[in-house]
Amino acid sequence: MSSKQILLSLFVITILILSCNKEFDKIGLDIQPAEDKLNVKYNDTTTLVTYSVREDSVQTGNSSVSLLGSYKDPIMGKSTASIYTQLRLSIAGYNFGEAPILDSLILSLAYSGSYGDTTTPQTVKVYELSGKLYPDSSYYSNHNIQKCGVELANYTFIPKPHDSVVIGNDTLPPQLRINLSSITSELGNKLLNASETDLEDNENFLEFFHGLYITAEPVENDGAILYFDLMSTMSQMVIYYQNAEEDSLQFNFGINDNCARFNNYNHDNYEDASPEFKNQVLNGDTSLGDNRLYLQTMGGVKTKIRFPNIKDFISSGNIAVNQAMLIIKGIEGNDDFEPPSRLALVKINEEGKTEVLIDQFEGDIYFGGTYISSDNEYRFRITRHIQHLLTGAETDYGLYLMISGSSIKADRLNIYGANPNPPTPLEDRIRLALTYTILN
Repeated sequence: MSSKQILLSLFVITILILSCNKEFDKIGLDIQPAEDKLNVKYNDTTTLVTYSVREDSVQTGNSSVSLLGSYKDPIMGKSTASIYTQLRLSIAGYNFGEAPILDSLILSLAYSGSYGDTTTPQTVKVYELSGKLYPDSSYYSNHNIQKCGVELANYTFIPKPHDSVVIGNDTLPPQLRINLSSITSELGNKLLNASETDLEDNENFLEFFHGLYITAEPVENDGAILYFDLMSTMSQMVIYYQNAEEDSLQFNFGINDNCARFNNYNHDNYEDASPEFKNQVLNGDTSLGDNRLYLQTMGGVKTKIRFPNIKDFISSGNIAVNQAMLIIKGIEGNDDFEPPSRLALVKINEEGKTEVLIDQFEGDIYFGGTYISSDNEYRFRITRHIQHLLTGAETDYGLYLMISGSSIKADRLNIYGANPNPPTPLEDRIRLALTYTILN
């Protein structure tokens, strides 16, 4: 290849790279001649209709994280997370030997994080399930399974999700350990006296022992939701016993992917929520959404957004949307309740169901939704969606704003509405920042 050919090739490659590296905020500016760019306009005061509503239950079956605990939000009141789970034999056909005697039965749950104030004491209770769980069933946050009336544990503790645990000579990863035999030895003795058929395999064992219900007592102030990894080898139930032949024996009942498990979330029907929250979310006073909006995970609260006057922009001619940015400003709150790392935004179709916005197909970097700590805000780029509303390609049935990961996180967020009273600066409100070009 000659030097001229090499230079020409490098020039072509450079042009291709530059053309692929278009800045997101310039998209749309090259669809008209340069002399028409004086028609580029900016507006961030278009009317938004926004209000918060209760979320439907969320699917929590076999989630990657299991939530347990209680917290009291100063605006939304009390929320509680509980766990239902099966346990399985670590060894099929196990024999506890002749005349087994219970020493203790310990349930351990491996921590994977927390949300809220972990200095608040928590009280958990544990029960044996009388109803069955099924691995192939779908479970939601409002599901309940019948439990036995006998309380296996009533344990009050200070959560320590980051502290190692010393057991004998071993230092183990952070975990919550609950003694299931301190109140009653009923479950421990039931397991030790299981028949050979009951312990033959896990199919028989799950007919004999349906699993556990682990719940938390609602706190009166502050509190936290604790995150647990039930797939960790540290999450298990261990029975310590002796028999006629040996002392200091133990057997493990594990939790794995074959175990049905799910979370139940309870917001106590928002009995302790603020009057303004109740009037908007429970009583349906949508006008209160002008002032303040709410988001909450665990099947809690989401916010609906509409753009009723968006077509007013086409009264002056055809419009090309260069950029449409939905900006959500968080309200500073309790330091124990950190802002969610990411929000989610979906559109509502004519059947009232949700769909992915067309802009999200451009990727997360383009679409946005992550928390910008320096500005205490979130931004979603919805340029193509707004363009479709203007051209009539889509009807504005509204959008739903939610917290991402609602089934496995305990996050919440308060948001300024579009027209707060008393008034706040425009930059503090939820708004649509629109850059557009008038084509004719």
